[in-house]
This record gives sequence, structure tokens and C-alpha cells, in this order.
Amino acid sequence: MSSFRVSALNQLRHGQTVNIAGADSLWVSEVKYQDAATGIYLGSPSLLKLSNGDILASHDYNGPTSNTTGVYRSQDNGYTWTHITDITGLFWATLFEYQGNIYFLGTNAGTGVTSRTIVICRSTDNGATWSEPVTLFDEDIPSQPVRYHCAPTPVVTYNGRLFRAFEALDTRFLWARGYRAFVISIAEGADLMVPSNWKMSTKVTYNAGWDPPGSDLTTTGWIEGNVVVDPLGKLLDIIRVNSVPYIDKAAIIRISDDGSSATFTPDDYIEFPGGLHKFVIRPDTVTGVYLAMVNNNTDTAYPQQRNILSLYGSTNLRNWHHIKTLMEDDQGLPFSVSVEKTGFQYPDWHFDGDDLIYLVRTAYDGAYNYHNANRITFGRLKNFRSYITFPPDPPAPPPLSEKVPDSGVGSTGYVRLVYNSNEVVYTTVRAKDGNVWLQQNLGSSNVATAQATDQGSWGDLFQWGRWDDGHQYRSGLTISDTPPSPNDPTGLSTTVPAPFYYNSTVANRWWAGGTSSDQAAAASPNDVSATDGCDPCKKLLAGQWRLPTSAEWETLKDAEGITNNATAFSSNLKIPSTTFRDGGTGNLNTNTNTTRLWSSTAGVNGGAYVLSLVSGSATISNISRANGYGVRCIRAESTTPVGFINFKGKSSVWGVNLEWAVASEYNNAYYTVKHSPDGAVFKKLTDISGKGNSSVQQTYTYVHRNPVSGINYYKLSQTDLDGTQRELSTIVVEGTALEKEKIIISTTDQSVNVLLVGFESKPKRIVISSISGQNVYAGSIDNGRVTLPVALREGGYVARIVFEDNTVKVVKFLR
Repeated sequence: MSSFRVSALNQLRHGQTVNIAGADSLWVSEVKYQDAATGIYLGSPSLLKLSNGDILASHDYNGPTSNTTGVYRSQDNGYTWTHITDITGLFWATLFEYQGNIYFLGTNAGTGVTSRTIVICRSTDNGATWSEPVTLFDEDIPSQPVRYHCAPTPVVTYNGRLFRAFEALDTRFLWARGYRAFVISIAEGADLMVPSNWKMSTKVTYNAGWDPPGSDLTTTGWIEGNVVVDPLGKLLDIIRVNSVPYIDKAAIIRISDDGSSATFTPDDYIEFPGGLHKFVIRPDTVTGVYLAMVNNNTDTAYPQQRNILSLYGSTNLRNWHHIKTLMEDDQGLPFSVSVEKTGFQYPDWHFDGDDLIYLVRTAYDGAYNYHNANRITFGRLKNFRSYITFPPDPPAPPPLSEKVPDSGVGSTGYVRLVYNSNEVVYTTVRAKDGNVWLQQNLGSSNVATAQATDQGSWGDLFQWGRWDDGHQYRSGLTISDTPPSPNDPTGLSTTVPAPFYYNSTVANRWWAGGTSSDQAAAASPNDVSATDGCDPCKKLLAGQWRLPTSAEWETLKDAEGITNNATAFSSNLKIPSTTFRDGGTGNLNTNTNTTRLWSSTAGVNGGAYVLSLVSGSATISNISRANGYGVRCIRAESTTPVGFINFKGKSSVWGVNLEWAVASEYNNAYYTVKHSPDGAVFKKLTDISGKGNSSVQQTYTYVHRNPVSGINYYKLSQTDLDGTQRELSTIVVEGTALEKEKIIISTTDQSVNVLLVGFESKPKRIVISSISGQNVYAGSIDNGRVTLPVALREGGYVARIVFEDNTVKVVKFLR
């Protein structure tokens, strides 16, 4: 380091201005230096070019207290900086300007704290003085400390509202796995300092099932999202994904236009250079290119690498191209040491005419390590558009409304719907009965991660024959002991919210006079009748979705091996143990040992059938329609003929052994196995009869006696009783061509085993004699694999086999 740099750093103190431009080509100036020996490190740089031409910069201090943000000003385009103030109670905050005022929006505490809320503070004099931070949100999961999280990422104006991305930690999970992504927003023109003006979207929980095999499950998750408007005019939260040992991955979370909901599907994972680290994305309105400053990886052996900072671009937010390297370690360190000790990270940046200006958390020359930075540096890329040379990318595909799981048992998909005025995405799964089911309860926020303690998976509690009219909520609902009149679906009001009806007298409970001929099949409140209630699955999911029948619950229970609430949770449906609402008192029964899920099948005496789960049993029971139970939906596909599991093949001395398994069969006639040596033209090998109808897993086998040497292709298809045929799977097996005709004889102390391979004619007789010609055994045989009850002494023998076409084959063997 130059003597000028040392002198300048020694002069940099609060309230002083120091010009160190030109001290190092890696940056224009240094806003703050912190000696690593102090045990305090610098983080969370945020940058803002004011409308008056000043540039504000900020950072926070990482250390034992971790709750202070320093603010600086430059009046000469970033060449020199003056410290303005330190704000206590502010961390990870973003600077932004709105309607003539300057704001910080972040949290009130840093790492190592037990509580962290979302706060905002304001300056009305271009950053000279600041208000005390005001708390906007301070509640999250009951009985857990509030732990909101963010990094300095953009505040974006969209659809008449201001948006900012955050995450909320569920402390039951390890680090990034527990962060749930969401946004907060406020209407333009509203007072940003009034907490009640802000609203929070739904939260998206990270699903460990999305991780590729081999992921480090202690670190996978997402944090530090960026709000951005996509080329189609939709609002997204593009978020950093921790995916070690996999790198360069980000996720696109979709935000509803009004900011009320956030949703994600695995289709919206993207390849994103530097996605393992914090980044900032902003659109260039001149070129139509989205720009991102990232720590792109140059050696996958070092996924933590941050010793390089680059500018990337995209026109569709999915395909990203390197534009220019902005900072790269120049200290001459070995690469492994550079990765350990140097970091140009957590950039914040803005457009400044034809230039880009950026602020970086820099660990360089004396830093404790790459993560714990000792500097905040300011840089400028002049005429940045001259570096943008890549052609436009193809438009990104619009999101799917539904992705149906493939034919394999346990495969997952999703379905989008609007619930409680919010767009939500529910995970779906193909179960062992061959059908597609919701993998979570209606009203839940996530697939169950624990049998009885994951309250986000519990969902809402419906009375039978009723829709989502507000009676189903677990809290904040109205309850009434006066039944509707008439006391059937036609007496329900379409006004929302409607009460949950209860009564201590059985005859006065909801739909108490119902009979077994009733239905819950109406797709909307307008379609109900005195004998037909509403199916919430049809109303909310539409399409082919509906409540399952009691018979479908029974089939599912048997196919999945559900015998109690524990096995229900471990099944493909991941059914949690939850509470229910009592139709006699209106109160929640908080015993999570009992779980019940409605079917569409009516019962006698005002009842309907449920899947009832307790610790010792799983039954289908007729229970009062007045109780509030959970709802799972089934997808009424064209009847799935088989619940296909897998198709496998393995080469052996006998040929290629083929095996396939199915979880269930419905109107299934037979399977067909075909073979091809080239994958183009297939020839039928055999038809094998199916079981017709079965809810029990079945395994089928077939041996192909004459494979070719090298690659063999096998295609498995299935045919219904009505003749409809469906292909199930095609596999590739490396085989060895067998001799066309082969006799294999082996012996034990008490028997002789004979195997005939490749003979077209059927065997009818065998004679075994000694080498001297003495017959020791003669008998009939009628198949190609027999065990003969004869004990031979040690020595040589001859077997003569006569076939039905009167040919004779002779083979010698030893005992």
C-alpha cells in the first residue's frame, strides 16, 4: 500500500473530509476504513445520488453491538467524503429518496441479537439530520423471537405502491433454511412513517425438497431479495439462493400486483452468476437491459469466493451475460489466500447519467478475512453502455397455472389459486394410489415439515358443505349458536365473513337434518341446494380438482400404508397432526393427537365421512358436519389406470431381467414389453396380464433371453380394459448377446439342475449316463428349468435331451 494511502487513512475521522482519489485503481475513493484489530467490521453499504447532486453513502458496524449505521456525504461526485452522523437502532438499511425526503428502510438490530424488527427513519434536510427509527413490523411467529432480515436492496415503485424485499427467520431451522421471503409495501402518497399504512405480503417458506441431491442441508435456503419489475410488467423478488456445493443459483418469487401475496414454484429457479452472494438488480431504461453487480465464481472449488466483482446483464432476467469485471484482487496473493482474505462484496449501485456509481463492502490489505470487511469503497464505471454488446435474450415464459406431477409416485407439481384474496401456490404430489393430491391442507402456508408442531401446515377448518366464507379461519372468526334458516346450504349468506355455526343441542347444529343422499358437489355458492353443499376444492382450485370420496380416502390409506397419524405424516401426502373446531361449542380442540379430513361422501344423521387419524389407528368415519376439519383436494384426472412406480432392467447370464412396479391398478388389462436395438424401431416381446383393479403394490418381471451385445432399449406400455394404451417408460440396458441355444447343468449332493436357454422346441425327456455308457437317470421333463432328484458320484457324465421336434442335444458335465 502506498505511503499516501496510509497517511490518508490515518486522517479519516468523523467530521473530516479526506481525498484519496487515485490511491488505488480498484476504487475511486474510500468512504470508511476500520482496522481489523478493533474487532469491528464494516457491512451493508448503501448508496444514493440525491436530486441536488450530493451522494449519500452508508454502512453498518458488525461487532458485539451491531446496531448502528454510519452516514456520509460527498459533494464532489464521490472523490471525498464527510461523515454526517451515526444512527443507533438501524441495520441492513437501504437509502432511498421519495417526494423530497430521504429515508432509511431496514431492521433495528444486526447479528447475534434475539429480536429484530423492521424500522424506517427519515431526513427532511438531505441527510443532515435524521428522525428516530420508527418500528413498522414487530410480530411474526407466536412464541418465537421476531427475526426479520434484509440487505440494502432497491425500493421499487410499482402499480401505485412502493415495495421492498425482506425475509423472516423461523428459528426452528438452520440459518438460511429458516428464512421466509416476503415484501412490504405502501401506497404512493401515504405517510411512510405511519406503520399502519404499510402492509406485508404472505411469506414463502423454503422447501428442502427443492434442493438437488448432495446439497449441504445445513446451509441451503434464501436471503437478501431484490424487488424488480420484469419485462412483462410483473413484480418479482429475485433472491439469492444458498445452495452449496452448487453455485450460481437464484430464485424468482412472484409478487401480486397489490403486494398481498408472494408465491414460488421450482420452475422459477434460475442460473444466476454470483447467486450465492448478495447482489443488486436494476433496469436500464435506455437499453432495456437489466444490470446486476455480482461476485461471479471463477473456481467452483471455492464457492465462498468474493475476490472479484463484475457487472452482468440480461434482457429477460433469466439469461445473464458477463459485461465487465469491476474489481479483482491485485495484491499478488496465491488464489486460495486471496479467496480467504479478499472480498469485494455486497455492492449497492445506481445510474449516474452515462456512468454507474457503486459502493462496496471491501475486505482488502489487512482485513480479518474476506467476509469481515475493513473498508467501504466507492467506484465509478464510465460510459457503461459501451460495454453492453450481447444480443437480446428470448422472452421469459409466463408462469404456469398448474404443473401436474409426472407419473412416478412421489413426484411433485403445483397449482396456483386465489385464497383469502391472495394468490397462493400449493404443492401437489402423485401418491401411491396413482392419483394427484394436494400435499398440503387448504389454508396452509407450506407442506408439513413436522408431524404436530408446524402450525404453518395446519390450514383452515371447514364445516362440511361450506366454502371459504370466513367461517373456516382458526382465529379472528365470528361464531354463532343460532343456525342459519333454513339449516342447510341454501340458508347460508354469501356475505363474507360468515359465522361458524355451533350449538350444544345436536338437532340445532349445522345441517343437522342431512341424510346420506346429500352431496357436497356444488362448484360455487350460487349452485348450492338444500341437498347439495359447496365443494371448496371445486370453488377454489376449479379445473379437475374436488373433494375426495370416502372410497378414495380408503384406497389412498391402503396404498400409502397409513395406519395412524405418524404414518400419515410420513406418507407422500405429508398429513400433519392438527387441531379441529368443535361443532357443539365452537371452540378449538387443541389436542393435536386427532386429525380429520373431509371427504365428499355424506353420512346419516347429519354426518359426513372423514379420514380420522389418531396415534393408534386410521379409519373412515361418519362424523357431524358441524365440526370444523381440514380439507385436502384430489385431482380428478381421467382415471389413472396404474400408479406407476418404476421400470428397471439388469443384464444377467440368462439375458436381461426386466422388472416394473405399480402402486395401484384400475381397469388394467395388460402390460406390453417391447425391445429395440437402436431406440428407433421397437418389436413386441410379450404381453403380461395385469391385476384389473388393485390398491396393493404389484411387481412384474420378464426375462429377455436374446438381447444384443451393447445397448438395448426396452419400452413398457399399459392397456386398459377398453383398449386404451399408454406408454409408461423407456429404459436403456447394456446387454450381452447370449448363445441362441444353451444347456447349463449344475449339481448338488442330492440333485442335478438343468437350464435350457434359447430352444424353440419344448423338451420331453432326459437321460444321464456315465462316461462309460451306464445309464444313471432317465425321466420326462417339460420345461426349460428342472431339478432332477438324483445323487451323482464325482466324475464325468453325459446328458442326452430329446425335444418334441425329435431333435437330440448332448452335453457333457462334471460332478
